[in-house]
Amino acid sequence: MTTIDTSAEAVFGAFTPVRPQRAFEAVTSKLREMISEGQLRPGDKLPPERSLCERLGVGRASLREALRSLEAAGVLELRKGRTGGAFITAGDASAVSSGMCDLLHLQNMSFADLTEARIRVMRDVVELAIGRIAPADLAALEANIAEAEQLFAAGRLMAKTEKNIEFHVILARATKNPIFVLLVQTLTDLFVQFVRRLGSETTRETFDSRRRFMAALSAGDTRAALAEMDENLNKVHQLYSRLATRARADD
Repeated sequence: MTTIDTSAEAVFGAFTPVRPQRAFEAVTSKLREMISEGQLRPGDKLPPERSLCERLGVGRASLREALRSLEAAGVLELRKGRTGGAFITAGDASAVSSGMCDLLHLQNMSFADLTEARIRVMRDVVELAIGRIAPADLAALEANIAEAEQLFAAGRLMAKTEKNIEFHVILARATKNPIFVLLVQTLTDLFVQFVRRLGSETTRETFDSRRRFMAALSAGDTRAALAEMDENLNKVHQLYSRLATRARADD
């Protein structure tokens, strides 16, 4: 029986040289193409730099620029040492969030825009999660609430607020849809940027909301769960809108 060598080393044997003009872009495009087609998978190690340069027909400077670009995008992990090299990652949501944060500032996206997106996305998340949530997901959500309450009791208000925000990411995982997880993680990271700049919420109101939400979620009551999520997100929006207005007035 004939076997096919699908290792990263064998796959790269099919490479043809890329055009030298803006060669690093051609390298990044080719790697992304190979990932999308399943020729390269998370954990695969790329061939050494010298070998890649020869196969691609590019200089070491262009190759390194391409690798750094892919690392910044969360596609590659560059490790140092004897067992180091360039490895395909499973994806880094923080890279997407960083790019979105830049766009938020450059394109003057407002806090209202962010809140609207969060509410819309979280409505879909709630509806999907109610039909797919597993006991382990419920336990993770309950653990998140308990940890946030402990932080609140210890007076660690910013840590408590960030733990409250993380609740939405855990809920997104209950949808079993990685796209929603990525969307919620990105929106959450954007929101944390505002929170760290403006300060933390200082009451137990979110905990009360979480308990009502969990009761509805556990009972499979979609309408009640959606209403509680909407109300909580709108209250948070109003709070941080006031804090933002106060911060502008103090400047």
